[in-house]
Amino acid sequence: MIVPVSPALVIKGVIVLVTGLSLFTWGHSVGTKSSRIEMAEMLRDIAEESARVSAMAAGAAEKSRLAYVEQAKAMHRIAVEHEKERDDAIAKGEAVIAGLRGDVVRLRSHWRGCQSAVSAPGPPSGERDEAAELRATDSGALVRIGAEADAQVKACQRAIEANAAR
Repeated sequence: MIVPVSPALVIKGVIVLVTGLSLFTWGHSVGTKSSRIEMAEMLRDIAEESARVSAMAAGAAEKSRLAYVEQAKAMHRIAVEHEKERDDAIAKGEAVIAGLRGDVVRLRSHWRGCQSAVSAPGPPSGERDEAAELRATDSGALVRIGAEADAQVKACQRAIEANAAR
């Protein structure tokens, strides 16, 4: 059985149907646009974050490079000072040898060697005996070695201080 339907009801139904479809289509297109907008915003945020991280990495790399350069300069200064101190140590040793040979510097009695109570004939007046020469040379070498060791210790201490300051 067919139920008679008024034309006004059909028109109202068609209007509701068309409105519903229009709202559905509009919502879908707005949702798609919204998704596109959200996606664009996410991509923009990712690009901004990537740029920020890249800038931070570049800054950190530059800071590290500058620290390396400063450390290298400090180590170079330490090496130059150490070489000067080693040269000074050699000069000190040679000065002790020259002073002992020229009787300007005298060794303490316990470093002079064995003194005999019997007077033995000494070397001719212009010559030094071999033992005195050996003592002079050895004393100079000991002074040089001690001064070089001091210079090495000072250089190591300065290097440690430079590394600790970093």
